[in-house]
Amino acid sequence: LLGRLTAARPKIGAYPFTTKIPNLGVMYLDDSQLVIADIPGLIEGASDGVGLGFQFLRHISRTKSIAYVIDAGDENPCDTLRMLEHELAAHGTGLEKRPRLLVANKIDLPDSADRADELRECYPDDDMVLVSAVSGDGVREFAGALMRLQDTE
Repeated sequence: LLGRLTAARPKIGAYPFTTKIPNLGVMYLDDSQLVIADIPGLIEGASDGVGLGFQFLRHISRTKSIAYVIDAGDENPCDTLRMLEHELAAHGTGLEKRPRLLVANKIDLPDSADRADELRECYPDDDMVLVSAVSGDGVREFAGALMRLQDTE
């Protein structure tokens, strides 16, 4: 997604945890710009230092808002988001209170619409966008939502 939104060229792979280090890119939309950080995915226990949890959480603590990118092919997207919320809250720096956007990625996959609907049902009060990094569907809407999120800070 970072590559779709910016001129950044991060490593891309069809497997979990392709992103091992934070990547930055600058998104330009109309007359505005926004620096976007693509942080490696958090795993359960990150707030206790599992994996590179402390390091990744330190990177996240520098952000003003958070886009939670959830794989729309995930069999239980609500549980995945709850785990992320728990890890951010357990870090103890107020990350869970930052302005946020839910992003259902990989909407080009079979059953992804059903999973995105599940996520929307679990979090009806959150703004959510549907995107496909592969096809580019929803990327313009995602960019606009990120800009609006920046304006709420």
